[in-house]
Amino acid sequence: MSGERDTFIDLSGGAALAVGFDDQDSAFLGEIGGSGSLRKAGSGTLELDTVWTENLSNGGTFQFIDHANSYTGGTYFDGGTLRVHSNKDLGATSGGLTFDGGTLGTATTFSSARQVTLNAGGGRVRVDGNTALTLSGVVAGAGRLIAASRLVGGAGGTLVLSGANTYSGGTRIDADTTLRITNDSNLGAGGGIIEFNGGTLATRTSFTTSRNLILTGGGVLDVLAGTRLTATGHITYDPGNVYVYGDPGTLVKAGDGTLVLTGGARFSTYRGQLKLEGGRLEIDSNLALGNPLNSFHLTRGTFATTASFTMDRYINLSSTSIPYIEVAPGTTLTSTGTMGAAGGSHTIRKSGGGTLSVLGGDISGVLTYRVDAGRLVGDTNSIRNFVNSAVVNYAEVEFAQHFDGEVIGSVSGPGTLFKTGAGTLTITSGTSTGSWVVLDGRMRASPKRIQGTIVNDAEVEFTESGNASFASSMSGVGKLIKTDGGRVTLAGVNTYAGDTEVDGGTLALGGDGQLNSLSALHVAAGAQLDLSGWNATTLANTLLNDGLVNGGLADPKTLTGNVTGSGAFAGAVAFGGHYAPGHSPALVVHDDTTFLAGNVLDMELGGLVRGDEYDAIDADTLVLGGTLKLNFLDLGSGLFVPQAGQQFDLLVANSITGLFDVIDTTDAVLAEGLFWTHGLVALGDQTAFRLVVAAAAPVPLPAAAWLLAPALLLLPTRRRKRPTAARIACTEGRGLAATRDDG
Repeated sequence: MSGERDTFIDLSGGAALAVGFDDQDSAFLGEIGGSGSLRKAGSGTLELDTVWTENLSNGGTFQFIDHANSYTGGTYFDGGTLRVHSNKDLGATSGGLTFDGGTLGTATTFSSARQVTLNAGGGRVRVDGNTALTLSGVVAGAGRLIAASRLVGGAGGTLVLSGANTYSGGTRIDADTTLRITNDSNLGAGGGIIEFNGGTLATRTSFTTSRNLILTGGGVLDVLAGTRLTATGHITYDPGNVYVYGDPGTLVKAGDGTLVLTGGARFSTYRGQLKLEGGRLEIDSNLALGNPLNSFHLTRGTFATTASFTMDRYINLSSTSIPYIEVAPGTTLTSTGTMGAAGGSHTIRKSGGGTLSVLGGDISGVLTYRVDAGRLVGDTNSIRNFVNSAVVNYAEVEFAQHFDGEVIGSVSGPGTLFKTGAGTLTITSGTSTGSWVVLDGRMRASPKRIQGTIVNDAEVEFTESGNASFASSMSGVGKLIKTDGGRVTLAGVNTYAGDTEVDGGTLALGGDGQLNSLSALHVAAGAQLDLSGWNATTLANTLLNDGLVNGGLADPKTLTGNVTGSGAFAGAVAFGGHYAPGHSPALVVHDDTTFLAGNVLDMELGGLVRGDEYDAIDADTLVLGGTLKLNFLDLGSGLFVPQAGQQFDLLVANSITGLFDVIDTTDAVLAEGLFWTHGLVALGDQTAFRLVVAAAAPVPLPAAAWLLAPALLLLPTRRRKRPTAARIACTEGRGLAATRDDG
């Protein structure tokens, strides 16, 4: 069928005009009128373009007259394509469109309120690119509606359904085509399926659909910003066609609105991929993303989970945008697969009050987490690059470190970081401004990298090769360990109750820094505890010193706790608690040392070799006071038994002043007939405090032998049959003072 613009076909009396049986393409530019109908058959294309403007000159004035088809019997599509340029090409507006296998093609943008009937053969609507066809009338019948498009300039067309449609054959959307709807009824009867063959379903209002989706070649769900599409049906994959958008069976979520896959929305036989390229995707099950082996492309937008579940799939990230993973409060999303993309740099923002656990997962490329809310849980395999200005905004990050691992980079923001698991977490670079809570295992870092507070209920190791200060506070019941050869100064208020071990370098208390008196201090050999820059004057902690303790520069630092060990003391130190030097025994070196009233100096005697078999102290100056307690020691051959005439230079210094208030020999009772004597004796330029075992009641020796000061006198002790005590009170003005039990 063909005709020019001056051709008119009159379908009077209800005549039917059937065209296209020759399967040839043709065009008709004339007009069709009357009460009859137009039926398109065959495989060819008939183009109707009857709407045109005739310009008539009337006294110099142009008149524009539109021509259009006016037949009233409707249009039937049995085969091929009927291509039109406007709604008027389809006859009177009262005439319907009836499909049984044919195609309606449109070349321009227009709307039609005609009744559309889809018979068993279904119908296809093909819209030219960059144009839109709106069907606002009711689409009814048992057939299927196919939305298709003809590319123009590389762009596809749009079919808009806005009526309360009742067709039951389902809907197919072909490649490069957009089907736009405003509610679920636009897609016909409730049981009708939606088949994606590379096209796009665009929704413009919020509604719920229980329709099943079939992905024969993949498709796009485009949800308008501010709206919500909830899909509760099943999503299946039909491998009959190849999807032109990407991998076969790929479903893309586009638009800035929200797509909810919930209830029955499951990818039953789906082996493709789901891509989030905009807006929000909300799911309540791993199955909503298809086969557990399928990858999930998180390109842009928010991936939100509303229930707790685990997924072990590859999550492919984009290097050009920052997507969100939002986990609902009170729920946990566990992702044990790999995140990222090989060779790329990626960022994920964690939002929502729930927990995202990537424990057991891995990273491809470089991945940065920005945690805005809730908790992120992982280890150094899954969040090892927790860096590049990763932000923790009043949220939580947990390193569940069950093995030793390293994390690099900076963490900014006021959130809280947790260390759990028996392994050691080492922070090798960058800084963190949030608070740390160490619950298990060990956290190792330079204090330069920890700017926030620390709750230490396990072990914290400060490793430093240079000079660093920890100005914040540390609390908890855990242990602090200083390693490496550098210097760390504790300048804040520290209340942790666990031990403090200085295993390497120097640990200093500086300024107004505080240390919990319950924290036992251990200074290892080769390490130092420096109190010289500390404003406080008294350290009440238990101290095991096998290295070096630096006291005051002028005024002494007073140690009122139990002090042991073979380490040295530099500077001015005063002992006001209990001091047991050596490790059964040892020679300990001091600078300027004072033994205060109330102090107990505990010295062990196990033989005659100074420092090797009995405790000894070498010092610059000594001021004596308090109690000297003597103890016999078993070095392997039985408890030491001193003999008459044996002597022990316990203390040697350039200057010794004062005297012990008490010498306690309760645990150093001599054999019957023997007595302890003591005094100061010159050793070249130095002075020794010497103990001597005497065989008889002591007689004052010549001055050349003993250096006697008014406050330091020779005091004997003699063993009787049933000794209960041997405590010698040293007082001025008495040559001998002893207590005996004559029992």
